[in-house]
Amino acid sequence: MRQGIRLVLLLILTLTASTGLIYAYYPEEAYQEALEKKIELERQELASEKPELVRTIIDGRMLFTEVPSRIHKNHVLIPLRAVLQGLDYDISWDNKKRSVQLEYDGNKVRFTFDDPEVRVNRKKLNLTIAPLEVQGVSLVPATLLESLGITVNWDESNRVINIDTPNQNTLPFVSAGNAKITILMYHEVGDGPNNLFVRESEFKEQMKYLWDNNYQVISMNEAINLLKNNQNVDKCVVITFDDGYRTFFTKAWPVLREYRFPATVYAISDKCENNPRYLEWEQMRFLQANWIDIGSHTKSHPDLTGLAPENMVDEIAGSKKVLEDNLYYPCRHFCYPGGALNDKVVKMVENAVYESAVTTENGYASSRNEVLLLPRVRVPRDTNIAYFAKLIK
Repeated sequence: MRQGIRLVLLLILTLTASTGLIYAYYPEEAYQEALEKKIELERQELASEKPELVRTIIDGRMLFTEVPSRIHKNHVLIPLRAVLQGLDYDISWDNKKRSVQLEYDGNKVRFTFDDPEVRVNRKKLNLTIAPLEVQGVSLVPATLLESLGITVNWDESNRVINIDTPNQNTLPFVSAGNAKITILMYHEVGDGPNNLFVRESEFKEQMKYLWDNNYQVISMNEAINLLKNNQNVDKCVVITFDDGYRTFFTKAWPVLREYRFPATVYAISDKCENNPRYLEWEQMRFLQANWIDIGSHTKSHPDLTGLAPENMVDEIAGSKKVLEDNLYYPCRHFCYPGGALNDKVVKMVENAVYESAVTTENGYASSRNEVLLLPRVRVPRDTNIAYFAKLIK
């Protein structure tokens, strides 16, 4: 009899354990155990995923964040705190339950990571995808932001999210006139054997000067649009870096991020892998999502004028394909290695469908220039701030 009872109890325990019903006896411990397992699986999934990073504009200004907006399982996720920065909001966390309560503009929102159901003013709202936590940053779908009265528009073709908050304060940008833009040319930040190196202290001082004196630092894409439409921006600057050295990531990018300045880096595609001196693919994907355009500087940095036609095509069009295949983003801009070019080279660049190309010719870019023959202003080492001010005027 007792043996039969023991068998029945064993059977019940086995069934409840296999179905998870045994958690009813230890709800708190079971909840924590299940949650930890779920979190670990999520971390493994995110670690193995190569997310498609996207760019974000808030109230007409670029958003820089350590964890960029991304496409996850075919849905766009946006960093919550970065969007709400500067707005009057209250936020509280329950780390044990991984839940967040947010109050903004009279609205109360409560959500839990990994759960698509959200409470907005006590009403249920089902999101297209559950909020995620990545490296301590809350990534939420656009639907959650829209419940707060924030407008979100997704530009599929350019992989850009445009966000308008209720208290936006955008500045006037362009006025009609003869477009003239200073395109600054850098190579490497740090100490080095020649004047292609700009000292870190000099670069910091130069970027601070642009900020303090209200220069509008714009992307190459914006510059091309202004030049094509013959629109002028007062005190307008584009920042470019040739060759794609890794010091851009370690020394230049932190300074640019501080001032929210975009830039264009022209990478040599053959040097983007297993070469400690140059940017690697993961770094470039991160930079690309944070408003640093990656342009082509060919595959191997040859003198293009001395190449056979088929090699020229491989260096110009081939490098574009390699960059696009690895960065998942259109490569729109080109830089002539060493400034060497002729009519054949320019025609090849045109055939490769680049939207712009820069030279080493010294001068200011204007609407009179061909967009595939844009001059730049070189910034050499030992450029003091007084000389820098003259260069950009």
